[in-house]
Amino acid sequence: MNSINKSKIFYISGVVASVCIPILLFINNIFAEWWLIDDHELFSFLGTIKNHYSFADFISILLEKTEVGRFAETSRFRPSYFILRLVELYLYGLNPTVFYVARLLVSILFSVALYQFLYRFLSVFVSLALVLVVWSYPFWGDVFSRMGPAEIYGSLGLAFLLFSYSVPRLKIEISSFLRVVGLLVLVGAKENFIIFVLVSFYELTKLFYYRERKVYLYFFEVLPILYTFYIVLSLYGFYSTNSEDIYGNSTSIHDRLNLYSGLFREQNFFVLSFILIVLSTFVVTTKGFLRSCRKIIIFISFCSAHYLFNFVFYHAKWPTGMRYDFPAVFLVPIMVVLFLNVILNHYHFPHKKQILVLLFVSLYWLDLSGLKINLKSSFENRRRTVAFSTFLNGAVTSFKENPDKDIVIRIASAWDYEPYFSLMVFFKYYDLKNRIFLRIDSIPNKTVFESQLLDVLSKLENLNVRPKNNCLVFSFADLKSRSFCKSQEDRIVPW
Repeated sequence: MNSINKSKIFYISGVVASVCIPILLFINNIFAEWWLIDDHELFSFLGTIKNHYSFADFISILLEKTEVGRFAETSRFRPSYFILRLVELYLYGLNPTVFYVARLLVSILFSVALYQFLYRFLSVFVSLALVLVVWSYPFWGDVFSRMGPAEIYGSLGLAFLLFSYSVPRLKIEISSFLRVVGLLVLVGAKENFIIFVLVSFYELTKLFYYRERKVYLYFFEVLPILYTFYIVLSLYGFYSTNSEDIYGNSTSIHDRLNLYSGLFREQNFFVLSFILIVLSTFVVTTKGFLRSCRKIIIFISFCSAHYLFNFVFYHAKWPTGMRYDFPAVFLVPIMVVLFLNVILNHYHFPHKKQILVLLFVSLYWLDLSGLKINLKSSFENRRRTVAFSTFLNGAVTSFKENPDKDIVIRIASAWDYEPYFSLMVFFKYYDLKNRIFLRIDSIPNKTVFESQLLDVLSKLENLNVRPKNNCLVFSFADLKSRSFCKSQEDRIVPW
């Protein structure tokens, strides 16, 4: 077997392995159903089961029921997120299996794109090791074992972006198209992804520098810049009259810049600083170093900027170990390995020993418990969603047969706020005719935020009207029974 065929076999094996990793982790999700939290949003878009929508109606929903139609009026502005979410709803309908199959496909696409990108700079074994390391971060279960997170679309956009730089012998038009699509998805999926627009500025600079004559390529690269400006303008319009973000943190530039002092408590900050200082030293002192390592230096510089941006975006309460770490946190081991690869190549380190060193460094970051958490998340998601959907279907059938039976929803904690409103969306969708009562228990030792939530709920509690003798009482936790009518049945809403 000659070396070329052997190399192809190794490469294809790496592709197959990168496909298998997310499948093994998240295949159980395709058996999941609807969950109380997040999934209710899809039902809220449709209103009730009696409504039937055309494609034009979905455009109206986009403008009337999402942030897209409220320019400069909301603390969040994620047009790509809601556009893709409604496109999915239009294509799949209310079919949770298809939604989760689509998410599994996105995870596979991202995994292959990451492997393909790393393979441009590293060996098959090191590239695959880093792919495994990335999937070992425990936040992935919070992304792909749920239906609503923006990071799902972030993974899709990042996959297109990585492919635009890694597919060999790709025409410049196709590469530009993939990159633009990826950036449009990314920057509009979540606000902390807008820093990816720097890629467009970089590519636009390249076009001017090399005096590219194809005018439409300039147009391609300008699109994400204009789109980002549109998003930033909306956020500026809102925060120009509001001093706190959605997390209750100050939006003052002075306050945000002061957060950088917290970086000195971050180990990753010192790692990134060391890498940037060493690379800068080589650039200044070694002739031809910048030219030979330009792509990796630019990549590392961008990833460092992205890391710093996320740190301030989340008000120095980051990394979190949750999905909010995507993708900046897993870029750190990738940067370290690429940096070492540059240094070892510069000093002509033997190839086989170089692979062993990079493999060892890569696997240092491997978190086996993270892989276990991600795998467990798909089993847990299947369990909780099947439990809730079974409950919902049974409750709806029972209430349709007994429209005179009253429903009491019992609130025993301020944190019942979200499940209460979610459950009401499901009941509204199925067009139940039963009377629904809200009852709030006495809740001591409330925080200011919890009091605000309970104040909203208390305005919906009508104590002047009582349930009939026959009622069904729902709670969101196992509580001591409390009498609301003469003949009542207590049930816990599984979620």
